[in-house]
This record gives sequence, C-alpha cells and structure tokens, in this order.
Amino acid sequence: MKLWTIQTETVYQLIQDTGVYRCDPYQSGMLQPMDDTKIGAELCEQFVSAYDWLVQQMEKRIGPKPPNVIYPVWAWYQFGNNRKPDLRKERWTNGYPGERLACILLEVPDSEVLLSDFNGWHFVLGGLVPISDTEDEADRLETYLELLPEEGKKIFLSENWERIFDISPFENDWTSRGTDVQATFWELKQRYVKGVKFFTAGQRKTE
Repeated sequence: MKLWTIQTETVYQLIQDTGVYRCDPYQSGMLQPMDDTKIGAELCEQFVSAYDWLVQQMEKRIGPKPPNVIYPVWAWYQFGNNRKPDLRKERWTNGYPGERLACILLEVPDSEVLLSDFNGWHFVLGGLVPISDTEDEADRLETYLELLPEEGKKIFLSENWERIFDISPFENDWTSRGTDVQATFWELKQRYVKGVKFFTAGQRKTE
C-alpha cells in the first residue's frame, strides 16, 4: 500500500540510522499537557483516550503491537481524493514556521495498515458524539445515548465510532467520508521508505 507521512528531518535521519521509527508520545503536543491549566490536562486526557481506543481497534484488526510500541505511526492514504502529496499545501499545514520537514513516501504491506476516515476520527477525538449519516439519524442516536447509563454510553460510542473504518465515498448535506483517508501502522521501517522530499514549513508574512 502506497502512503506518505510528514515527519521532521530528525525523524527521517533516525530511520536511516536505526532502521525503524516508533511514535514517541512524549514528543506530542496532543498527548502531553500543553500547559499547567485544567483545560490543557483535560484535552490531553481526551486525546489519550481516543488514541487508546484506536490502539484497541488496530490490535483487533491487524494484530498486536510490537514490544516498545505505545501508539501508531500516522500517514496519509489519500487527501482530498489525491493519492499523492502536494507540498505546496503541506508546507503550510505541518510543523512550525521555518522547520525542516521530510515528506516520506512509503510502501507498507496492506496487512500492517489500518485505514480510517479523517473526518470521522474527529468524533473519536471529541469523545461525546456518535457518528451519523443524516441529521435525523443524529437526533435518534443522541436521544438514545442520553437514556443510557454511563458505562452503556461508553460501549455504545465505542461501537458507533467503528464507522470511521468505512472509507467508501459518501457525501450529502449532512456529512461526507472517504475523501481524506488516514493510515496507521505500528512501526515505520526503513525498508518501507521509497522516497523522500525535504521542505521547509511555511513562514507567513507579517505586516
């Protein structure tokens, strides 16, 4: 399966030096409290819960994670129906202004990859709302959810969120899926790398 991932130049060098890259959650602004406030801690806890759910889904669908792996590596299968990266856009949406980044082109065995809908993933990150295909369905699901005990709500949402793995194209006036498709896998091995393009994250002009 052909994928691409945006990583720092340092990560790319790590792959060359060691032969493998594994996600380091301690380097992630989403998985570590961003500040000392309650809001920062709560947001971090929410994201950790979503990532833990994804790990469970990956273990169920593609097998257990290897030793020393906590969370998966992320990549794109397609973005905006495009199966190739567009660095004219990527340079404005990744990294810090002026940071050196690597767009790494990959070929990963299908059996090691779990594809999911990017838009649907945000329901999992939010942690409170079920996925629906219509406004009427959303109203029904949310009404049903409110009647459940707390543990029942968790089970219902966990099962409902599995809809993110349906990446068949769909669009109406309420929702869409299958346009932006993300990929997760346990380790980025050097043998998966088929090419790399280096670029600098965009520095927006200020007046």
